[in-house]
Amino acid sequence: MQARFSFLRDQLRNSFWFTPAVMTLGSVGLAVVMLTLDDHLSDEDLKTVPGLHTIVYSGGPDGAREVLGTIAASMITVAGVVFSITIVALTLASSQFGPRLLERFTRDRGNQLTLGTFIATFLYCLLVLRTIRTDQPESVPDVGVTVAVALAIAGLSVLIYFIHHVSMSIQAPSLVASIGGELRNGIHHLFPDADHLEDVKESTPPDLPDTGDARRVEALTSGYVQILDLEGLVALACEHDLQIRIEVRPGRFVVPSSTLAHAWPAARVTDELAADIAAALVTGSRRTPVQDVEFPIRQLAEVAVRSLSPGINDPFTASTCVDEMSVGLCEVAGRTFPPRALADPDGAVRVVIGDPVTFGRLIGVAFDQVRQCADFHAPVYVHLLEALTRIAGCVTRPDRMQPLLTEGRLVMEAARASVPSEADREGIEERYDALVTAASKGQGRT
Repeated sequence: MQARFSFLRDQLRNSFWFTPAVMTLGSVGLAVVMLTLDDHLSDEDLKTVPGLHTIVYSGGPDGAREVLGTIAASMITVAGVVFSITIVALTLASSQFGPRLLERFTRDRGNQLTLGTFIATFLYCLLVLRTIRTDQPESVPDVGVTVAVALAIAGLSVLIYFIHHVSMSIQAPSLVASIGGELRNGIHHLFPDADHLEDVKESTPPDLPDTGDARRVEALTSGYVQILDLEGLVALACEHDLQIRIEVRPGRFVVPSSTLAHAWPAARVTDELAADIAAALVTGSRRTPVQDVEFPIRQLAEVAVRSLSPGINDPFTASTCVDEMSVGLCEVAGRTFPPRALADPDGAVRVVIGDPVTFGRLIGVAFDQVRQCADFHAPVYVHLLEALTRIAGCVTRPDRMQPLLTEGRLVMEAARASVPSEADREGIEERYDALVTAASKGQGRT
């Protein structure tokens, strides 16, 4: 249930409409409150507060209608400008960083709040404007008009912020830092120091029976596996006295008839139960970072690979991506990975993860493609080896050193084959020797 709630929250956050919609509804409530307040306040009540009468609007109905009409027209015009600027930013980001990173701009809270501010102010002015009658001077909502002016001033401040925010967000260092922050948040969520699901005990993965006695659970739809409802699967296994092995992990692409899981014993797994098991693995058209820690790593790798293409040729951005990935991998290097087997409260194993995320897999996802595309860029090889050395200093388990040494050896082989300058190769070899030294010290320390 918690996994599904996190997934729903991520879906709402990714939508460009949700925050503006909430702010628009808030403007309706604000208009109702201000109009009610105007109905219960008189000019004498306003004069009782020192200085308040100099702030609150005190003109006639014609002036109030002019003020509200001007604010409403300007706000909807600026909202169109904001939308246009956002589209331009998306176009620039798509060409430089890749279309898969466009989601980061649509889910950006600053962009959502900016658009919501102007739309909400526009609707507020319309709602207040409709209550003003030219033939009834007493119908002027003084407090409501004053709040509209305050919202217009706030809108100007938001516009200044938005211009600054967009100009910063399309810069490579800011984008890379943003993805790196998402990676670290995912690591803190998915790899806590104590990996226990609520009311579920951790267990060593058992040797499950041969799949010949198991019911194969097939995917119902195509798409990327977005979340695994492990608690729901444990509950199903307990209710029907089953053992379930999950054959895919979040981030994997499946098609109808793809194997999602095996369940034992097969005789107890009805078609309805198989459908319930399949429904616990939510799929969609895109990958999400909710349970897929590889996703932000792949985003950083994509930015690095595109920056190394001949059309862009920007090794500095690639090096920045490598450095940012090393920060996240240093975080995960000393953490306990999620359990491969989940048991019920009585200790009986119910769910086994057949395709787990491993430290070696994360290292490969982070550095393999960057290494393969580095070509003759010596600084990228240097940053790769320095990043591996940095991660080696954070490793707390001896078995996690080998993936670093393997990746370092591959980087060294690629550099020897691609870097033409002997002096550059010597500098890269020095970094490789530093990695081997750090790994040796780390193995001795662990």
